Amino acid sequence: MKTIKIAKVGSSRVTEYACDELMRYLRIMDKNLLIECSSYPDFTPEILDCIAVGISDRAWENEDDAVCVEIRKGRGVITGANERSVLFAVYRFLYELGCRFYRYRAAGADTDGCEYIPTKSINPDELNISVDEAASYRHRSICIEGSDAYEHIEAVINWLPKVGLNGYYVQFKTPHTFFNNWTEKQTGERLTRERVDAIYRKVREDVKKRGLSLHAVGHGWTCEPLGLDGSGWYEADISELPEDKREYLAEVNGVRGYYQNVPLNTNLCYSNPDVRALMTDAICEYCAQNPEVDYLHFWLADSRNAQCECGECVKMRPSDYYVMMLNEIDEKLTERGIKTKIVFLIYYDLLWRSLSEQIKNPERFVLMFAPITRTYSHSFTDYDMNTVPEPPEYRRNDFSLPRDVGENLAFLKDWQKNFTGDSFDFDYHLMWDHVRDVGYYNSARILHRDMCNLDKAGLNGMVSCQIQRASYPSNLPMYAMARGLWDKNSDFDRISDEYFKAEYGECGEKICEYMRHISDGICLPYFRRERDALDAELHEKYDDLYKYVIDFRDRVISPNRENGASWEYLYHHSVITGMIIRALEERTVGNAAGMEKYLDNLEEYARQHEPLLHRILDVGNFVYVMRGSMKQK
Repeated sequence: MKTIKIAKVGSSRVTEYACDELMRYLRIMDKNLLIECSSYPDFTPEILDCIAVGISDRAWENEDDAVCVEIRKGRGVITGANERSVLFAVYRFLYELGCRFYRYRAAGADTDGCEYIPTKSINPDELNISVDEAASYRHRSICIEGSDAYEHIEAVINWLPKVGLNGYYVQFKTPHTFFNNWTEKQTGERLTRERVDAIYRKVREDVKKRGLSLHAVGHGWTCEPLGLDGSGWYEADISELPEDKREYLAEVNGVRGYYQNVPLNTNLCYSNPDVRALMTDAICEYCAQNPEVDYLHFWLADSRNAQCECGECVKMRPSDYYVMMLNEIDEKLTERGIKTKIVFLIYYDLLWRSLSEQIKNPERFVLMFAPITRTYSHSFTDYDMNTVPEPPEYRRNDFSLPRDVGENLAFLKDWQKNFTGDSFDFDYHLMWDHVRDVGYYNSARILHRDMCNLDKAGLNGMVSCQIQRASYPSNLPMYAMARGLWDKNSDFDRISDEYFKAEYGECGEKICEYMRHISDGICLPYFRRERDALDAELHEKYDDLYKYVIDFRDRVISPNRENGASWEYLYHHSVITGMIIRALEERTVGNAAGMEKYLDNLEEYARQHEPLLHRILDVGNFVYVMRGSMKQK
């Protein structure tokens, strides 16, 4: 009988998990393969006849993620620059054997419609693989958003290391809003914070079992230190806040109160040293109590044009007071010997850099560029950082945010005059805009292009702020994003071909062309409301696109509908796509009633089939974006 010997080197639980994954997939590929696994404290001569899995004593260039697979005749090493890189190396080894992890699934769930695992005979004596590569970017993570059950999050985290993504970000101290969005909609029951905290503990364990970086909080630091609920965008009654705390709130139009009645949207009076101390003490205490958090995000209120207008606050930009707090956090953490990295963001008012204050210890901090209002009709590659314009003048509580990518990059470039440390893009490709690209093809192309060119903007990766179930009808955008972050020289067309072949086999090329045709035909600039709503030319084109989709469904999709989950997803997608095209047709001629009829049908169909589609589609977000995008200007 054919035998592969595996040596688990070291005592790391991540390495143990990596070995378990290696053995599990090898057994799926070849049921006749005998696998022996032994444990060793370190690399010794006695494991030369094995495949040794663990961190070797190789001198790596730095501590960032890198993998090395050197197998000759079934013997050698699968290793990496750190614990999670060992797991990456295992999946990279499996990739060389033909495995493709094109969608995400929960650990232990059915692989149908999620992975391609070839059935093959594995002869150890003929097993020769050589891979030696490092990730192009340090930061390669996904951030929770939308409406989620634990199973949705587990599936994403389980998939991350399979495609070389290295971190997960859970917003808020208690991410109540995301899990409650799902549970309350499905059951009518509102989750308690205690139940959400229990789910969050499981999520943290899933992240750490794989050695991934854990990002945390962000929203809530303007609420929680005051005893306010900062776990979501919930309204509150200002009369319930004690008078002595109201003076901490930002004064806007002469009033200190909740902005839009939402504490999370409310800034504080940052010129007040008591306010700064309250916030920075809370942050330091959180870091001390949560040492498993690698990156702690410190954000201000989630609103714009709502900064304090008191006599002291107006003396400096909000970013100056922000940097003052960053320095205070660093001093307090250093005094306590805490090494947690602090992520600060440039977003809304904070797009305008600090003028009088400078970050004293850049090594502590990571800059997060969050261009939430940018268009995705253009990529970072369309702009040269040397020629982007100067940012407009800052006007407190009286500014507009740019859609143009170059104008957004201008703010980043200006901040880079102050801060040259670590940084990443915090972008929203898969939050709303992907829904408009009904074929998911052109949005995937722009996303991949952005990832491959982050370094040209001086950024060292990306944390994708996104809906977790963003793989309807395909997972190509996330797959291409992961590939671009790992290898900035990767080719999108090859990635696309690989993806659709893995999911649809010999029909992959047809499906790829079908998705590309829909993406081109839907006219994203129109859907993004970057063109006039009334458009007779598009009306005719949409009719042609509708006929194309129906014809393709009849010829290709329906005959294959019983061939697994991917084909079933594709069938329902074709039905919904037909409704979207018809709604767009009505919009082009100003027929609001006709458009609403199709949108109502679309929502009814999507919700009716949610028990099947919920693993790949956030129905609530989908309907919200569709209706919002269809509105007349």
